[in-house]
Amino acid sequence: RRQLTSALQQMMIGYHMALSSKELTDTAAELADAAYQSTITQKNLGMATDTAVQNAEKSLVAARQQQQSLDSTLTSLRQNLSIMTGGTADTPIEIGPIPAPDLSRIATMNPDTDIDQAIPYCQEIKSLRHTSEASQALYENKTLSLAETKGKLKTKLESLYQKVLETKTSYEAAQTALESATITMNGNDLKYQMGMLGRLEYLQTKVGYLQQKMTYDMAVLNLKQAIENYDWALYGIVELE
Repeated sequence: RRQLTSALQQMMIGYHMALSSKELTDTAAELADAAYQSTITQKNLGMATDTAVQNAEKSLVAARQQQQSLDSTLTSLRQNLSIMTGGTADTPIEIGPIPAPDLSRIATMNPDTDIDQAIPYCQEIKSLRHTSEASQALYENKTLSLAETKGKLKTKLESLYQKVLETKTSYEAAQTALESATITMNGNDLKYQMGMLGRLEYLQTKVGYLQQKMTYDMAVLNLKQAIENYDWALYGIVELE
């Protein structure tokens, strides 16, 4: 049950990671189309070459292909989520948002003490505890193996904890960058409404903003996954190296 729940959580987070680039991908395609139309207009006025038109068309085709690829990925992930939750590939499902990372949880993490909770759930340790102690050699080998496995589990917890701290730092940096980008974008929205920015220039600024927003969304999801990975390790859902 824990393994299935963990796998579903990872797939849900993966779906939202793909979804985080949807608006950016769509806007990039809109920008490519606007640039293509603009280049054709310039060509008709003698201000652009056939090569420029061909390059703009190639960019548009590439942008639309990226759109189609992302849509296919999202459809596949939705189908897999439906199947793993008891439906079929064609079952319509509604996928809600991922809950925000619990930053207060990070403050309570401590691999030095959490190892005591993780040990009873570790499958490798549970298996070793059921091995034979029929001879002194077997007993010593079992004791050594248990100590080594506990050491690996402790190292893994420390690694997962460091990953949480790293993703938290990335999240905080992305949050600050997005706040700045949002202020700039709000100003560009106003300029566009007032006719101070053309559509092509406005779409260019919007793409820049959406790139920053995607970076933030990905940082949030990466932090969420890092916290989940640590917490699941305490319940035996972990691969020891």
